[in-house]
Amino acid sequence: MYAHFKHAPLRRPAVSGHAADRRLTRQLRRFAHRQRRAVTAMADRHPRLADLAFSFPALLFALSVRRAGFPAQAVMDAVIRGESLKQAAQLAGLPLWLRKLPPESFNGAIPKLPDGEVFRRRICNALPKRKRVLGLWLNTVSFTAYWGGEDFAVWAAAQVAKPGSEARNDWGKLALWAWHSLRPELPVSGLIATRWTPAITLDKAVELAEAWVSAINTQLTGQAARPMVLPPGPREVDGYLFCPVLGPAEIASEAEAMQNCMRDYLDEVMEGTLAFWSVKRGGERVAVLAVERTRWNPIPHIREMKAKANEDASAEVWQAAAMWLAGHDLTEGCAGLLATAGPAIDVRVWRAMWKPYWLDRRKCPWWLPHAPGDAWQHRLSCVHIRR
Repeated sequence: MYAHFKHAPLRRPAVSGHAADRRLTRQLRRFAHRQRRAVTAMADRHPRLADLAFSFPALLFALSVRRAGFPAQAVMDAVIRGESLKQAAQLAGLPLWLRKLPPESFNGAIPKLPDGEVFRRRICNALPKRKRVLGLWLNTVSFTAYWGGEDFAVWAAAQVAKPGSEARNDWGKLALWAWHSLRPELPVSGLIATRWTPAITLDKAVELAEAWVSAINTQLTGQAARPMVLPPGPREVDGYLFCPVLGPAEIASEAEAMQNCMRDYLDEVMEGTLAFWSVKRGGERVAVLAVERTRWNPIPHIREMKAKANEDASAEVWQAAAMWLAGHDLTEGCAGLLATAGPAIDVRVWRAMWKPYWLDRRKCPWWLPHAPGDAWQHRLSCVHIRR
């Protein structure tokens, strides 16, 4: 079927007949299952389009799964005429560094990506070795480059490439903090205690970004963060010691030790609607207890409790936690604490604060809207990047 491959402009040994056909079939099977039929149909159109499966998988995928406004016919004509891959990539609006990515990297229309010469060299040094995170990595690069800048995107790409750093929902908050870190002349940037640099670790960046967001909320509402504090009660029950986990630094340390996602709830901790306790026995960590209170139920109660790596805690630990919480006089100073909403944020102040960012990015993201609402801090921690 593809015996004419030996005439195609590929920098690889010529193959023909069934060997070429089998090789192409194996390569096409590496693309995501949902888009494989479209990619195969595109490859069947012309031998030179099929050659892209080897020489430039991203370009073949972009022709098959198109984003809005993609000049598909013009790009196909250029490839079939035998123009260089560089010319075809420029016509398609794809960065040439995508040639280094294998077929497993693509799971949806390829987003817009930066392609400066310096960025091209740096981003290739941050390619992940694990194929299963390639899609998430590529989408993270696109998101962080647009909302945080190219330098921040290179840093974010290196973080996602590391094991255990994939599942994050706070890239919006981090991008916003990094962008303002590089613009100290803006009023809201003056609230940043420590600015982003490429040398900073991911955990430290999350801690500093959360502190900045908390400082902004204090300025907007006139209220400082008020972490949850329970009335006096027992510290130990049935041999289990309950130790409060206070502040971003302790939460990051506990999350790393227990292999969980406590960091994703820093905004609720700072608002005082959630608090964590480390449950220990004999000096060893056994579980993490999450206690919450809401506007509709201001009495602190157990939200969840998990052992290491989010395994279920034993019934014995649950019983000890229930007895520990019951040992506090939860009605003392708690009833009605969150019965009413906090002070409203002045919309004019809010818009003046973020207007430079919106204008520079030429867009107002859903996670930083024109009107703040009560849950604006929570929105910043709910940015899910597609895998």
